[in-house]
Amino acid sequence: MRQEPWSSRTFTFVCLALAVVAFSTPAHAQSNAHVAVGVGVSKRVFTDGDFHQNAKPVLLYRIRKHRQPHNGWRFRVPEFGFNWFGANVTTPVGGQGTDIGHLTIRPLLAGVAEALVLNEGKDELSINLLAGPAFSRFKMSGQARDVLSRSARR
Repeated sequence: MRQEPWSSRTFTFVCLALAVVAFSTPAHAQSNAHVAVGVGVSKRVFTDGDFHQNAKPVLLYRIRKHRQPHNGWRFRVPEFGFNWFGANVTTPVGGQGTDIGHLTIRPLLAGVAEALVLNEGKDELSINLLAGPAFSRFKMSGQARDVLSRSARR
């Protein structure tokens, strides 16, 4: 089943995220650190309308071998990335729109990065070129199994 673009759960989550941003204070404890963690909000938009994902909280992390406290451009190699995301898949099956399952993707990436360091290492804007394998899993929903078994009997 497709949810409306602004369901009550999504609206509540967006309001909560805005309140956290509006009333939070700057955290200076992890500036220019080797290891840093934080939280964010993730919403993936797919080009195919059969895939959809709600906005959700995510854990952000950064692990660096060297600190980069000076302003300017920095070339970093190697650069690594690990991600974990998924999408619910809905498509017409047997003439009716059906939630057919959930696709989970776990890419392991490596490559290079070019970073612009600002404010003595407190802010950074980076452009990454990463590639690597992805491990995927598709779990079919019970509703899809029922519709497919009814279609096969016809």
